[in-house]
Amino acid sequence: SDKTASLFSACCETGAVSVGAPETHQAYLRDIGESIGIAFQIKDDLLDYGSDDIGKPIGNDIQERKITLPLIEALDASDSKTATRMKRLFGQKKKTRKEVEEIIQFVHQSGGFQRSYETMMSYVEQAINLSQHFPESDARTALIQTIQYIALRSK
Repeated sequence: SDKTASLFSACCETGAVSVGAPETHQAYLRDIGESIGIAFQIKDDLLDYGSDDIGKPIGNDIQERKITLPLIEALDASDSKTATRMKRLFGQKKKTRKEVEEIIQFVHQSGGFQRSYETMMSYVEQAINLSQHFPESDARTALIQTIQYIALRSK
């Protein structure tokens, strides 16, 4: 929430402030932006553990040793021996393609990918629920479509 979510939150709130929206609307949009930002970041993390062309190499975060939610969830769900082995492998500065694929497989098999997806969807749902505080309009519909896009994007 310190980077992406803060940016999304500030952008949403600033838009409301710039048009003189009531403080309650500013707060709703700030919260929507934070939820969108967290969901966006989780989706970005999930894309790194996928198999589709996403505009950056799959496993790039793994090569760079970036600890993301799918890995955290996978490690939390695994036994200590497996977790220790995966932490050692993950911590290596240079990994072969086979080692990266092993980490990706571990994250999927341990449920880390699925739990992270469910967490992302809960933030998407939270943002959509918050948007219901605004009257039905084309703007609200566009906002909800944008929120949904975050979960569906492939890049």
